[in-house]
Amino acid sequence: MQKKIIIGNWKMNPSSFKEASKLFSDISKSISGMKKIEVVICPPSLYIEKLKKISKKIPLGAQNSFGLDAGPFTGEVSADMLYSVGARYVILGHSERRELGETNLLINKKIKGAISKGLTPFMCLV
Repeated sequence: MQKKIIIGNWKMNPSSFKEASKLFSDISKSISGMKKIEVVICPPSLYIEKLKKISKKIPLGAQNSFGLDAGPFTGEVSADMLYSVGARYVILGHSERRELGETNLLINKKIKGAISKGLTPFMCLV
């Protein structure tokens, strides 16, 4: 039987790293001993690197990534950057991103970019 995956998408919460670390620690304690379920937490990107240091038990993911590796793309975060700070998963194609204009073509580019950098994408279907 394959392991089931539960993904916690924190969206734009919590508002401070102190709150994020408390929540992450609590989750880490509450899932200890789970064998058939993997819990992946996708916090705001700026917390990934610090949360990785708190617990190695919970894999971390990002809530989005950009489809290209580098360039003049203000505010974007590449799959390579996310991997380098400890993310191993990424959520792509979320309905909220689609409402902002993301197309299937763009999501496809992001998926290919994520896989090429070692991230496992979770694609949201609408």
